[in-house]
Amino acid sequence: MYHIGGGGLSLPRYLEQVRPGTSSLVSEIDPGVVKIDSEQFGLESTNGVDVRVEDARLGLDRLADSTRDLVLGDAFGGVSVPWHLTTRETVREVERVLTGDGIYVINLLDYGPLAFARAEVATLADTFDHVALATETDTLTHGEKAGGNLVVIASNAPLNVASIAAKISERDWRCRGAD
Repeated sequence: MYHIGGGGLSLPRYLEQVRPGTSSLVSEIDPGVVKIDSEQFGLESTNGVDVRVEDARLGLDRLADSTRDLVLGDAFGGVSVPWHLTTRETVREVERVLTGDGIYVINLLDYGPLAFARAEVATLADTFDHVALATETDTLTHGEKAGGNLVVIASNAPLNVASIAAKISERDWRCRGAD
């Protein structure tokens, strides 16, 4: 798995515990975040998790073709994804490093008419054969007051949207998915 953004390294650590043998490479641009992870949480690179202080766009360039089953985009500069991680070029790089049935999951925040989220979904749909969206219903239905967290899932392999929706429902989140 390749992680665009590291934060507190929650997901790489979770995968390390529940799926032993999972290999996670994390690109975190902010050395201060990595320092806090190390000093405050005692987190550091291990056999299953490799953390690099680098811009993920450059990190993607160094990855070989078809080497990742999953890419997670979870990088934020303030309250938005850095623009250079949402471009067609970056999305094509993500597609290049994914295996044939690999999946790209990107975490977005957007508000108002959701123009940024709509543009990113369109960019993903131009590159990938299948794109799904998961978000709280209120995020989509409150017009100018809409907004919040949106998760977009993209792959060249068909996505099992019903299974994704069932997993979300098991957790009692008020989300809806669409393919």
